[in-house]
Amino acid sequence: MVNSWFHVADRGVRIAARSLMAALFVLTSASVAPGLVIASSMDQPTTQAVTQDYQVFVPYIQRSRATPSPTPSPTQPTPDDAWTSVASWVYQLTNYRNGRLDEIAATAFDLAVIDLARDGRSDFFTRSEIAALQATGKIALAYFEIGAIESYRPEWDDVPDELKLGAVSGWPSEQYVAYWDARWWPIVQGRVDQALAAGFDGAYLDMIVTYEEIPADAAGTNRSDLARKMVDLIARLSAYAKARNPDFKVVPQNSPELHAYAGYLEAIDGLGMEELYFLATDRPCTRSWCLENRRNASTVAEAGKLLLTVDYATLQENIDSAYQQSLAAGFVPYVSVVSLNVVRLNIGWDPLPTPSPTVAATASPTPSPTTTAAATPTLSATATPTPSPTTTATATPTPSATPTDTPTATPPVSDGGWESVNSWVYQLTGYRDGKLDEIAATAFDLAVIDLARDGRTGYFTRSDIAALQATGKVALAYFEIGAIEDYCPEWDDVPDELKLGPVSGWPGEQYVAYWDARWWPIVQGRVDQALAAGFDGAYLDMIVTYEEIPADAAGTNRADLARKMVDLIARLSTYAKAQNPNFRVVPQNSPELYTYAGYLGAVDGLGMEELYFLATDVACTQSWCSDNRRSAAAVAAAGKLVLTVDYANIQANIDSAYEQSLAAGFVPYVSVRALNVVRINQGWEP
Repeated sequence: MVNSWFHVADRGVRIAARSLMAALFVLTSASVAPGLVIASSMDQPTTQAVTQDYQVFVPYIQRSRATPSPTPSPTQPTPDDAWTSVASWVYQLTNYRNGRLDEIAATAFDLAVIDLARDGRSDFFTRSEIAALQATGKIALAYFEIGAIESYRPEWDDVPDELKLGAVSGWPSEQYVAYWDARWWPIVQGRVDQALAAGFDGAYLDMIVTYEEIPADAAGTNRSDLARKMVDLIARLSAYAKARNPDFKVVPQNSPELHAYAGYLEAIDGLGMEELYFLATDRPCTRSWCLENRRNASTVAEAGKLLLTVDYATLQENIDSAYQQSLAAGFVPYVSVVSLNVVRLNIGWDPLPTPSPTVAATASPTPSPTTTAAATPTLSATATPTPSPTTTATATPTPSATPTDTPTATPPVSDGGWESVNSWVYQLTGYRDGKLDEIAATAFDLAVIDLARDGRTGYFTRSDIAALQATGKVALAYFEIGAIEDYCPEWDDVPDELKLGPVSGWPGEQYVAYWDARWWPIVQGRVDQALAAGFDGAYLDMIVTYEEIPADAAGTNRADLARKMVDLIARLSTYAKAQNPNFRVVPQNSPELYTYAGYLGAVDGLGMEELYFLATDVACTQSWCSDNRRSAAAVAAAGKLVLTVDYANIQANIDSAYEQSLAAGFVPYVSVRALNVVRINQGWEP
């Protein structure tokens, strides 16, 4: 049975529920990830979007079944073998980048549902395009409606007015049709002919729910007769298509209760179900008709039919739940946005494509803003260690230091790809199977990862890091130099008198007297570990300790604490670069330290958290936010790489974070606060 799928089309979601005919929920926003327009509506067609996105959400959750291989078998399976072995699918109806199917082809899904036409109108996909998609191991189904028609479709004028039964609720440009009328069949037949001519493997039929949503007496009879007439249309379509290609697959969407009508199961090869577990968007489907739909869908699956589910969710816990429930029922799940205008990969659930061995060094173009919501990965399948806190949400007083006249950069001995970094990823926990395969499979230029796969002593090895670097990535080792967690192997080596009290909100972590000579061996050991593993550099956290401990902690004042932190960074940099001149040093936060002599000469870059959005989705508007942005800009003006990471889930905020960071000349990333996933915000990242 197919276990994964992809659905791309020119309309929104149709709710199969008989009792939810008039339900409408619209979620729109002014700006969204490029190409992702959330017309979050139930039972409504979507607004066409402008550009395509490839959106990836990466929760590190062990799947309950084997992950399909991203590489098609060299032996071409028979059509039936391919159909019964479908394990994943993708669904996209608009926004094909450059009008092409390259984004879908680059994925490892087994099945793709796409519109007949790249523009939803008359620019149909060609036989060569569909063949190229199929050559990547995918079954290609053509999406079209058989119970309604949109005004932009080329057949609109060919449908007699008396066959148009009124606007679909909320969509005045789309009309229900008298699908039982003999004059409607030529429209349906023409669409089937187009799918056959283009070489599609089958058809994915929408607006079956018309029979439920028009008046019960629309055909002069009753609801049961309308159902019978819809089954007859599906059966006629199936017989017509299979007479020309016996392997042509017929997959209606929604209305699973039609299985009770004679001829229905014989006519179809599968069934697509929207919102079986979550209504658009992120609302659990708990009404009585939801349960009925699930029971009826199970009956269809038990009859040997491929059962594809698509739910619309952005919260990670809901994405997880949709996949878990669908898989447990024996279905093939997919979760996307209701506008179906992106290729969305829910990593950990959907199969990963085979990575390219090299990473392009050119900057990603700035996408045009459109709207959607992004996932909030809340892992529920496996516990992941709590990442080290990196706090910037408190006011950062500017130390009273004498700034250097002009910040000057110390040029690196060798570029090593540093100057061409245009994207980065930041993950501290949740490495699947303790490996870096998920990060290696991406096209990011730079990766920040913990020294250890378990945050303790399971250090990444030289071969682990070399394999990551072989994919074209700069690898930075994350560790703290201003605090220590109680699970770190060096915890017992730190004298109690150096532990200055718990980090607020993190009782298992203590600030340290980082200026004390007894702390240096801990820092030195971490640098040695990074060098031994072959990391390209170090990403240093808890610089903010100097701001958060009492001002007189060292017996002096805040400015002296700042000076001592700069001295520690400079000492670390000198030590590391003596072993490897190309070793990069990137402290995180506290950008105002650039005013201290020696800071800019010691660092190669700066990481900035929450420069635009505090965790989570809270705009950073306080005065210290502006101060941080100005200081970060000064560091960048000194020729240093500035990496920004913001924590946001609302797409408008994700877009804003990228736009502001790029406009400032920084390299942005947006993730979840736990930093336990690889999150790709497509349209912004490679």
